[in-house]
Amino acid sequence: MSVRPQILLALLCLFVIAPAVAAGASAPSSETAVTLTARGGESMPLGDRVYWVKDSQRTLNSQALLASGLQLPEGMEWTRNESKTPNLGFSEAPFWFAFSVRNASDVHKSELLEIAYPILDYVDVHLINGSGEVRSVYTGDLRPVSSRPIEHRNFLFPIEVAAKDSVTVLIRVQTEGAVQLPVTLWQEAAFFENDQKFQALQFIFAGIMLAIALYNLLIWLFVRISSYLWYILNVLTIALVQLSLHGMTALYLWPDLPELNNHSLVGFITLNMVFVCLFTYGFLNLSQRGRFIRAFVAGFGVYGALVFALSWFLSYGVSIRLAVLGITVGAPVVWMIGIYLSIRGDILARFYTIAWTILLMGHFFLAFNKLGILPRTVFFEYGPQMGAALEVILLSFALAYRINLERQRRFQAQQSLLEAERENREIQRQANELLEHKVRERTRELEAANLQLRKMSSLDGLTGIHNRRYFDETLQKEWSKGSREPSHICLLLIDVDHFKGFNDDHGHLCGDACLQHLAGLLQRSVYRAGDFVARFGGEEFAVLLCHTELEGGAIVAERIRRQVESQPLDWEGQSMPITVSIGVAGTEPMARGIPNSLIASADEALYTAKESGRNCVMTCQPVGADCAPTIEPLSRETLAKV
Repeated sequence: MSVRPQILLALLCLFVIAPAVAAGASAPSSETAVTLTARGGESMPLGDRVYWVKDSQRTLNSQALLASGLQLPEGMEWTRNESKTPNLGFSEAPFWFAFSVRNASDVHKSELLEIAYPILDYVDVHLINGSGEVRSVYTGDLRPVSSRPIEHRNFLFPIEVAAKDSVTVLIRVQTEGAVQLPVTLWQEAAFFENDQKFQALQFIFAGIMLAIALYNLLIWLFVRISSYLWYILNVLTIALVQLSLHGMTALYLWPDLPELNNHSLVGFITLNMVFVCLFTYGFLNLSQRGRFIRAFVAGFGVYGALVFALSWFLSYGVSIRLAVLGITVGAPVVWMIGIYLSIRGDILARFYTIAWTILLMGHFFLAFNKLGILPRTVFFEYGPQMGAALEVILLSFALAYRINLERQRRFQAQQSLLEAERENREIQRQANELLEHKVRERTRELEAANLQLRKMSSLDGLTGIHNRRYFDETLQKEWSKGSREPSHICLLLIDVDHFKGFNDDHGHLCGDACLQHLAGLLQRSVYRAGDFVARFGGEEFAVLLCHTELEGGAIVAERIRRQVESQPLDWEGQSMPITVSIGVAGTEPMARGIPNSLIASADEALYTAKESGRNCVMTCQPVGADCAPTIEPLSRETLAKV
């Protein structure tokens, strides 16, 4: 094992970034305001435009500051932040932040102010426009998610700036954790577009961690090796720590129980320390190692359990400091134990060291970041999630490798026993039967898992209804059933009129919303057992009606057409009308026929509906008859039955 990680750790311990030098300054004024028309893009980080002051004596209040025009009492002065993000370390004293936003244009501006640090305990925001009107919002990690103007994992505050006007922003932050204020001004549409990508990454991360945990849970149920159980709990607590730091648990798990946020974060961190030590002790077989190694790993785990227990009685500020201290001291030592065992030739320790090298670097930077030594950057803030995902994947491989080693050892021991006791054939027979039983159980489990995967693969990811694959399979089954037991079958092909206009004029998100809206309407329109709706492709949908003749299908189609026409799409406050063209085909399946003839007839009727001016229903009958099929609109008798 290379000793480069030791050198890297030494450099990291020596690497200290001095905090940015900040000079005293007067209160924010129009000369230092952020000018919206001068912004360089859709977002503007405001870290170097922010002024702050520490209220050590807790004497400041918003009414006095606003009344005095943000002038501070004698002996206190505003400090302009020089770094990209105000990062003031641990302090229980309140901090006040202030800056101004000026609209130099002739049009009204609507912006979003984001504070991208969701574990601040109390965040009080006061917005003062040029007329002196004040709008205040009181939120924070220790207040319900419903207290936020926009329910989001971060703190979002809409800002309205009239033409040729300015808004002064006054923020009071008080927290027992690290005081950071990564504040950014966004154009609203740009923020939510960017946020979708981040949200997707968070769910992908959670999905990876959950999938690995479930996979190893199945293995643990099979092999009953304790290392798998500690590994599973390690994976889950790592995931919960990362999701907590990014506000996902507060938003989705307990939005109305803010008192859990601080306790849960400390709890997840300290429990992870315990499970890491238990996993390390078993995976590296430390019971056979030296006394110091055993004592340190066991002591590290006991420390984590002790901090977890004390966190319910100590303040959050003390608890999180103890947790960060444990990680900062214990994690590098456990990592170096892996390096030491790797150098001594332990193959499992090499897997362990590589995985921990990836994870440790991200969390080591994160620990110094929370202590205020390192600045808050994308790398320091989100690196642990990437490191955690890679770490658990590598350790999963290592556990699989360990099982292979143990299987090889068991096989060798069994062969030696059989060679020494050839007369005892019963032992081999029983061992083979047990193995076959386990294989059958595992096969059944895999078949059940594959069945679940096939079920999930039958749904369309955008609309949530059945996809084309499921449609083709079901149509074939219904066709075969209908040819054995004579009955009619009817197919509706539905196409959104002028769908390209939704994407071209309003963007692909609008197009997606249109398809989702239409899918919901179709689902509610088809409710008979055996009938189903599927996304046929692009903006086309298919409705299969079993035991239904053509006239009945035409009635359903006209009902759907009217319902879609009467229920427009609500997109960003706009009511957008939607119409559809529908082709209907019906037949009685024949043993020598093929379902494609039904699809072709419905498609031809749909094409005719498009050519006939759209927003109409066309029927095609017969299908599979000797005469050529005829396509015609609904008759008056049929319309009267709708």
